Amino acid sequence: LTIILASAATAAPETIVFGSQDNWHDLVASEGVVVGPGRHGYQDVSLMFDRYTPRHDTELLMQFDSLPLVDAAGHYTVTGDSAELSGSTFRTGTGALLTDGPEDRLILESIGATLFRPGTEWGSFTVEFWLYPATVTEGDTILHWSGLEGGRLGFREQELSVSVHDRSLQFDFRNFFVPPDGRSFAVSLQGRKGLIPRTWTHHQVRFSEETALLEYLVDGRPVDMAYISESGREDGSVYYPRIAAFPATGFTLAERFIGAIDEVRISRRWEDDPVLNRYPRTGGQFLTGVGDLGSPGARLTSVSAIVQTPGLTDVFLYYRISDRPFIDQSDPESSEWTPVMSGSRLNGVTGRFVQVKTQLFPDPDIRETPRVSEVRLEYEADPPPPPPTGLTVRPMDGAVRLEWAPAGDPDIQGYLVYYGDQSGRYFGTESTAGPSPVAVGPGTSVIPDGLSNGALYYFAVGAISRSLTGVHLSREVASRPAKVYE
Repeated sequence: LTIILASAATAAPETIVFGSQDNWHDLVASEGVVVGPGRHGYQDVSLMFDRYTPRHDTELLMQFDSLPLVDAAGHYTVTGDSAELSGSTFRTGTGALLTDGPEDRLILESIGATLFRPGTEWGSFTVEFWLYPATVTEGDTILHWSGLEGGRLGFREQELSVSVHDRSLQFDFRNFFVPPDGRSFAVSLQGRKGLIPRTWTHHQVRFSEETALLEYLVDGRPVDMAYISESGREDGSVYYPRIAAFPATGFTLAERFIGAIDEVRISRRWEDDPVLNRYPRTGGQFLTGVGDLGSPGARLTSVSAIVQTPGLTDVFLYYRISDRPFIDQSDPESSEWTPVMSGSRLNGVTGRFVQVKTQLFPDPDIRETPRVSEVRLEYEADPPPPPPTGLTVRPMDGAVRLEWAPAGDPDIQGYLVYYGDQSGRYFGTESTAGPSPVAVGPGTSVIPDGLSNGALYYFAVGAISRSLTGVHLSREVASRPAKVYE
């Protein structure tokens, strides 16, 4: 928060700035936005990359933002001696896993009750990840799991594998789905188009325990499917996945692959709405701290923001103003918010406490984010009320009588009487009413007593408003108290 005070000689408004030099230290609430490097070496607010968060049905969630690598769902340990992350080539968050050979593979081992526990029968599930191949090589393996399944004809290998075949990804399920009679069963799903080097694509395979549909989608579009049922169609029968009684130690990620991988997730459900957009369609928002304009009578004249809005991105501003502090400074849904055009002149908007809500919206193709460098409030401080007029003074014995016409301001709460023994220097202390200045309430006359007869005193009166923003003094009068006076 930066406060800029204008010179009294200029009519320029005073200014409060959020952002820029203070690097947004006064944000009280935010949703879907991040603060990062921006304009002129300061910090900008922009939209946060959209990404998953763990839910109750999240089996595995690997997000490669920092080391050591962990499963955000907490169900797997992650082992990788030479894991390397990229802070420049990533799809979500702030980093991705970089791999260029078998030594970079990750081994994930289950902890406790997970889908890959021996003998576990699955229901619906979804496997998905982002892939950025540097090269496309036949046999590259992205994900692999295997075990030994006991069948009617003895033990046989069970396998789940995702690898490159004919330049596209192929998902192989060998004895992963188990028919009721225990016979061997294999199914493969493959992409129709080849992988494009140095291009991010999202890959998702999902299975429905209700319809037996196994479906492969690339960037949200179906490319292959199969019904895991008796007839190979939706016939009411379902072959469920069942984990081998003797599984391998764990499953591997990036066993043989050159490129980058981001946000690997396995869910215990059929996922209808994968996160494919770089930024959330709903955008994001933040609330500034509360700016104090100094007094309830201050006039807010403008709310503006320095923004970058590439493409069809947009930034909307709202403000709320009150004479009293807001009960909940972090409430973005309050009915008090008023929309405002950045930099437009505001008329008749008064109050002491001001807060700004800023909403950011992405481009419709979800590839661009707006940026906010600063939010600026311009206001005019509540000026002191006009001085009283017609001030007169009459001497009395050890006192004087002061009278004046009321100042023409309905905001006036009372008056202050200034006195002293030098012109323009009101530091008197003799009056029994108290030292200068003396508060005398809303009346328009007063008799300061306790003064010395024969001494010359100088007086001025000023009005005070409820905002206590300052005092304009009346013209000065002078008088000598005396035992004999007209």
